[in-house]
Amino acid sequence: MAVGRFFFDVGLPADAVNSFFFKPMVDAIASQGVGAIGPSFHDLRSWILKNVVDESRSDVDNCRRDWEKMGALYWWMSGI
Repeated sequence: MAVGRFFFDVGLPADAVNSFFFKPMVDAIASQGVGAIGPSFHDLRSWILKNVVDESRSDVDNCRRDWEKMGALYWWMSGI
């Protein structure tokens, strides 16, 4: 019920549970046990955002390197 209340309170679409990242998020929260404290607004807007951006940039850089090596074959093989 708590997850549903959160979704409805902030207006998240129900299909957010189909996100690739939903289960890892739930697992991470569950691993902290009862009484876990989530990230603050400041945490989300600062170091967490920075880490996600850095991770995304790294993924893009890796794709670019692979593209330079393999050309269009990379995209076909990776299923993109």
